[in-house]
Amino acid sequence: MWLAASTSLLALLTHYFNTLFVGALGLWGLVALRGGARRRWVLSQALAWGLFALWLPLMGRGFFNTTSLGEGKTWSLILPPWDALVRLVEVGTFGYRDIPVWWLALAGGALLVGGWFVGALAGRGRARLFLLVSVAAPLAVYVVLGWFKPLFHPKYVLPWLLFATLGLARLADRRPRLGGAVWLALVALMALPTWRTVQRPYDPSLSTSRESWLGSGHRDLSRELVGVMGPSDVFGLGTPDVAHCYYATAYFDRDLGCALIPAYATQPIDELERQVDDLLREHAVLWYLDYYNPGWDPSHLANTVLAQRALSVGEEEIAGQGLRLYTSAGTVQRDQKPVGARFGEVAELQGIWLVRGRALHLVLVWRALADQPALNAKVFVHLVDGSGELVAQSDSVPVEWTRPLESWRLGEQLLDVHPLALPADPPIAGSSLRVGLYNPETGERLRAYDQAGVRLPDDAAAVPLAVWVAASSLEAAPGTAGQ
Repeated sequence: MWLAASTSLLALLTHYFNTLFVGALGLWGLVALRGGARRRWVLSQALAWGLFALWLPLMGRGFFNTTSLGEGKTWSLILPPWDALVRLVEVGTFGYRDIPVWWLALAGGALLVGGWFVGALAGRGRARLFLLVSVAAPLAVYVVLGWFKPLFHPKYVLPWLLFATLGLARLADRRPRLGGAVWLALVALMALPTWRTVQRPYDPSLSTSRESWLGSGHRDLSRELVGVMGPSDVFGLGTPDVAHCYYATAYFDRDLGCALIPAYATQPIDELERQVDDLLREHAVLWYLDYYNPGWDPSHLANTVLAQRALSVGEEEIAGQGLRLYTSAGTVQRDQKPVGARFGEVAELQGIWLVRGRALHLVLVWRALADQPALNAKVFVHLVDGSGELVAQSDSVPVEWTRPLESWRLGEQLLDVHPLALPADPPIAGSSLRVGLYNPETGERLRAYDQAGVRLPDDAAAVPLAVWVAASSLEAAPGTAGQ
C-alpha cells in the first residue's frame, strides 16, 4: 500500500497532466481488484490524493494556468476527428518520435487498436464494458471538441491509450498465442524508430546520412543559426517549444542556448526585466524567435520589456522563420570600434558596432557637438568593395527617423541602428564602411574631419571591415558581433 501511495504521489507532483494517469490507474484498480487488494488500493490512492490536495494550493497559478489551458498551447492544434485519432494512435504506438514511413504508423495503429478491441471483447461483464467504454467514449468526446478548439496534444489523452494497452494485456491473458504475437509485432515496430532515437534523440530518420535528418524547420533553423550566430550570442524564443530548444542546445556540436522570454506564463514584469538585463549582460546578441502564444504571454510583456530594456538592431529571416536581434547599450559601448570623426560643428561619430547575420547590423555611436542645431541632415552608410563599388547602403534620419539633428542636445550620445541588406555572395574581402551626413535637399555632404583636424576624403569616415575581424573569417563565418 505504501509503495502504491508513494509512487502515485510522486507522479502527481511531477506534472499536473499526470493527474489523468493516476486517476485512470486508480479507476482501473477499483474495477480490476477484489477483496483485501482492492481495500489496500483504495487506501493508497486516498492517501496520495489527500497529500496532493494539501500541496496543490502552495503552487498557486504556476500549477494550473487557466489562461494557458483555455487558449491552448502553441503546439496544440485544431484537427478534424479522424486526423486527431490517427495522430493519437501514432503517439500510442511510437511515443513522441517522428514516424519515418507511413506503413509503420498503419501497422502499429492496427495492432494497437485491434489488440485493444479484441482484448476488450475477450473480457466478461463489467470488465468488457469498462475496457470498451473507457477508451471509446473519452476519445470520441475529445476529438470532437478538438475540431473547434486547439486541444490536440498527446499528453491530454495518454491515459485512455493506457486503457487500450490494458485491453491488449487482456487478450494476451485469455489467448496467449494471439496476444503474444500482437505484442511482439508492436515491439518490433517500435524498435525501428527507437533504435534511431537511441543513436540520435528525436531523429525521425532510418537512414544514416546526417544531412537526411535535417528536414524539419526546427533542425533547419538551428543548423543555420550555428553558422550565423556569434560565439557569445544566445538563441531565445517567446513560447516553450521542446523541439526548438533541443536542436538549439543538444543536436549540433555547438550549444546556442535557449532563453525562454518570459520564463513562465505568470512571470511578473519586474522579474522579466531582470531576466532580460542579465541575459544581455552575459551575451552580445539575442536572436529572438517571436514564437507567440496568447496563453503564455497574453499581455505581450516580452515585447514591452525588450523594447524598454534592449536595443533592437534589426531582423533576420532564417530557414523561413523571422528572428529579431537585440543587444544592449552596454555591449555597444564596450565593443564599439572607435572612429572619432567630426562632421562640421554639429556631430562626432565616436564609434561603430556591428553584427553580421544574413545582413550587416550596424550601430553608429554619435555625440552631439551643438545644442539643437538648425540643420536638416540625414545619415548615409555605404558598404563599398575593394574597387570602390557600392554593395549596400542605408540613408535615414538618425535613430530610425526619430531623432533629427534639430532635436540633439549638446553632449548627448545617440545609438543609431542601420541594417544593411547584403547580396547573396557579398564581396567582403577588402570592403569598407563609409559613413557621413548630408543635406537631403541639396545632396551636399557636411565636411568631415579626423581627430587631428584633417579633412576626410569624400567627407566620409571610412572604416574597413577588417577592423572587426579578418576579412576571410568575416566572409566565411557570419555572426561576428563587435569583435
